[in-house]
Amino acid sequence: MTRLFLLQLRGRVPPAGIPGGPAQRLAAAAVDLAICAAATLLVPRGRRLRAFAPLAAGYHLAAWSLAGQTLGGRVLGLRVVSVDGGPVSPAQALVRLLALPASLVRFAAVHDRLALTEVVEVDP
Repeated sequence: MTRLFLLQLRGRVPPAGIPGGPAQRLAAAAVDLAICAAATLLVPRGRRLRAFAPLAAGYHLAAWSLAGQTLGGRVLGLRVVSVDGGPVSPAQALVRLLALPASLVRFAAVHDRLALTEVVEVDP
């Protein structure tokens, strides 16, 4: 909330970047889900379905908070940043992940608004 207050107080300089489009974001999500599904093949056969959710959650939390992008985001040229253009904190990554189902229901980036993050295109 402090970052958002300060940005509203003085304005954002410079802008975080060019926003990633919905098609890019969906394609990156599909790549990430395919990677997570492939990783569950390393788990014994009877436990694969139960292992998918924790594996996908850990993958996304680590990627967003450590590098700012998942492998799908890297392939499609997208990065998750804080609203001030800085790196995403682990707490923001967790809020973003927990709010993701609300975004799927509303077909809007609710998870980004709640976590104070944005998805931007990466410079080539």
